[in-house]
Formats: sequence, C-alpha cells, structure tokens
Amino acid sequence: MKRILFLSLGLLILVSGCVKKNDTPVGEAQLRFVNAVSGSTAQDVYVNNNLVTSKSLGYAQTTGYMKVLSGINLIAFADGSTLASNAIISYGTEIGSNSSVYYYKNLSGTLVAGAIRDDMKAPAAGKARVRFVHLNNFLNNSLRVSAVGGAELFPTLIFGSASAYFDVAPGTKFQAAATGVTISPEISINVQSGKVYTIVLTGSTATELYAFSLLQN
Repeated sequence: MKRILFLSLGLLILVSGCVKKNDTPVGEAQLRFVNAVSGSTAQDVYVNNNLVTSKSLGYAQTTGYMKVLSGINLIAFADGSTLASNAIISYGTEIGSNSSVYYYKNLSGTLVAGAIRDDMKAPAAGKARVRFVHLNNFLNNSLRVSAVGGAELFPTLIFGSASAYFDVAPGTKFQAAATGVTISPEISINVQSGKVYTIVLTGSTATELYAFSLLQN
C-alpha cells in the first residue's frame, strides 16, 4: 500500500510572494485536487500562488487533471472569502506523472493536504481497476474491503494510505468494514469495463464508513 505524504504549515495567507516555486522545471506532470473534508466550505485551490479553481471544490468533489511543471509545486487549499489557506503542501512530481492532491483532516483533526501518485495503467480486457484510500480521521485502526459476493480484496488499510489496484468485473460492488464500525453502506459506483477508479472512504465518526469515487480515465 502507499502512504499519503502530507505537510501542514498552519494558517498562511495567500498573498503575492508567499507561495513560490523553488526548483527548475524540466517537463510536464498532471495534478488533480480532491476535497475529502465532510461539511467543509467549497475550496479555492492555488498552485504556486496561482488560482486554479475558485470556490468550486466541495466535499467529495474533484477537479480534472491539470498540467503543471514537474518538480516541486506548492499547493494550497483556501476559503475564498478570507484568502487564508487551510492546508498547504510542497509536492514533487515527475515528468509524465499523474497525482491526486487531497484536502482532508489528520488523526488530530487538523486540516492538511496530501498527495498520492495515480497509476493510469489500463485494466485487463473486460475488467475495471479499483483502489481504496482510507481518510476517515476518526478511525485510527485499519479497515478491510471485500467484493460483495466475492473475495476479500485486502485485510488491512491504515489511515492515510492507499491500497493496491485490483482488477474487478464490471458492476462489482464492495463492502468496507473495520472494528467498531456499525454504519458502512454497500459501495455501488456502477463500475464499468475499461475504467480506473479510486474509492475514498471517509466518515464523521469512528463508527461509520462512507465512500465516494474518483474516475481516473
């Protein structure tokens, strides 16, 4: 599994000169931005102090992939009314890579940003590919996911981590579970052949798991 790398630098004000690129660009990469904070205000997103999406990124929503220069990029999520950033991350990309940058809360309840690489490899013929990201910050224990009517996909996924990708049949539904969780609706996202999905698991208590999906292709 992959661990999300995050960096919280506290309350920063987005003004000219406060977010600067500090490396030499060598090519293009692609980033997209995801709001995984239930009940949050729709976010502005800045890349290297440039506004890339304005007040449109609500909970469980994602942008499309956007081209950036490879190397270190500084990314901030902010409430547009105050221009104060809620979370900021310095993230390094490679030429030709795709990554998702998540706005979420850590185990202490602090707003943070974290990024993880997206594998764009196509699924096997007639299949879809799925992976899971654990971002329920109230649940400081691992969770597991099974295909409904089928096998367990994995037995352990810790907070802030992403599972491997799995090839599954179109229409597959999933069930997430963890010790202490009593509310975990069946995950039905209309899985389609040829598509690649990331399924994000969140919740507002330690007893619930809710999911939303992100299409990668």
